[in-house]
Amino acid sequence: MQPFAPFLCLRLLFLLFLVVFRMVVIVVVIRLAGWLGSSWLLFRLSGSLRLILLIGCSLLWLLCSGVAAKFIIEGIIVLAGFGSYRVFSWIPLLLIGPATTAAFSITLRMVDEEEGYIAKPFLKAYRENFKDGMIVGVIVCLGYNKLYFELKLPNGTVAQILDVMDYISNNCLMPMVALLTCILIGWVVKPKVIIDEVTLGGYRFGREKLYVAMIKVIAPLMLLILLVQSVGL
Repeated sequence: MQPFAPFLCLRLLFLLFLVVFRMVVIVVVIRLAGWLGSSWLLFRLSGSLRLILLIGCSLLWLLCSGVAAKFIIEGIIVLAGFGSYRVFSWIPLLLIGPATTAAFSITLRMVDEEEGYIAKPFLKAYRENFKDGMIVGVIVCLGYNKLYFELKLPNGTVAQILDVMDYISNNCLMPMVALLTCILIGWVVKPKVIIDEVTLGGYRFGREKLYVAMIKVIAPLMLLILLVQSVGL
């Protein structure tokens, strides 16, 4: 396994170079179009502005999550002949939480059309979520070291800490939230509110009665069965 570490290190550096080179080319072309006063060219390149944000956000995530640092350090260690490279596998586990949260904040800004500079908002969100992300990362690291355990889940599988989190999220919380949403819309808020919103502009709501039956009876019943089955009752 160790000979692959230098290859991964070089491959990662090459990918970083391609990302940076692509961003530089796009910025130069857009600057040139603005200098020439070509509104048509600027319009054609408007999608590239969003591409710059996506590439920049990906690059910041790669750097701040510790993934790049992990492969680079491991490659240097193996090339220097100091032994195993797996000793730094804990770096992304500690840093990937706040980095992913910061990346989500940037994508939400793009959805809300609040695009602009990404470095400052990214680093701000990274700092704000660094403590919570580090705590989760430390718990995960300990779960595979000093606090390692194996727990038999109701579905019969044996799970470690990440498997337990995945089971709680997918098998318990997701059907529970979906069930509560159906109850809220079907019996508290009432389906008429959704129907009135859909037909507000004079649009037709096809199969209205089927929707009411689904949201009030069929979907909650199926979700309840799924939830009961998931928890092993």
